[in-house]
Amino acid sequence: MTTSADETVSKVRIGDVNLAYSDAGAGPPVLLVHGFGQSSYAWRDIVNAMPGYRVLTVDLKGYGQSDKPRDGDYGLFSQAALVREFILALGLRDLVLVGHSFGGGVSLQVAADLCETDLGRLRGLVLVDSAALPQRLPYFLYLLRPRGLAEALVHLAPLRLAAAVALRLACRQPRAYSWEVAGAYASTVALPGGREAMLATARQMIPPDIDALSARYATITVPTLLIWGRQDPIVPLNVGERLVKILPSARLEIIDACGHCPHEEHPEQTARLMNQFLGELG
Repeated sequence: MTTSADETVSKVRIGDVNLAYSDAGAGPPVLLVHGFGQSSYAWRDIVNAMPGYRVLTVDLKGYGQSDKPRDGDYGLFSQAALVREFILALGLRDLVLVGHSFGGGVSLQVAADLCETDLGRLRGLVLVDSAALPQRLPYFLYLLRPRGLAEALVHLAPLRLAAAVALRLACRQPRAYSWEVAGAYASTVALPGGREAMLATARQMIPPDIDALSARYATITVPTLLIWGRQDPIVPLNVGERLVKILPSARLEIIDACGHCPHEEHPEQTARLMNQFLGELG
């Protein structure tokens, strides 16, 4: 995991899983949750662009430096339960939760749980090109779902090349799919259990009861910022446009010339939108 001089990397045990996290700065807490196939490295340009806040990142189970048990339990609900317990274990209050892509779907569930059981703990929510509503799966996820074919692909394909291709398909800006960035993501997927975790996540990406799941979004009453890349080919802009109408207190900001990863493609603009939102929360 790439860190800066004032950023620490630690692990906390949640149930049977050690979750890796970074912790930088001081002030009201902001927790950043990465997307599918990525790690806390995704937030490298955001962590130090939020002065006045305690900015934490967490590697989801199976990703980055977190444990990668071969238990096959990598669904959205399981990940959300771990993130919720992580928040409680670190005693985070007045929290702003930020989630990207699959991590956005996880964050939506955590937010719904906290709004129902412990509202004072959550101050705001930021969703970046978030998985949220029924949609057609990106075709590369279809390739990772059939048993046999998927295992052959992830064990035989050069991981760095595969990561570079996937990032190129997802993002519009070259800085987000450079060989260096691809190598950073590939290095942690290559760790024992990393490939299996990615396959299990791909197969459990869409819960069978997603309609009932999305019905919970109306209970998320905290202020919410949606940030979307206008040319996102993975979670299209129309998902954000539908989602902003469901969430009770939300607004949508669109970044032009941007694909699926605004925080990596346009980090300065993304950080500016986030800081503005945080300032409005008081």
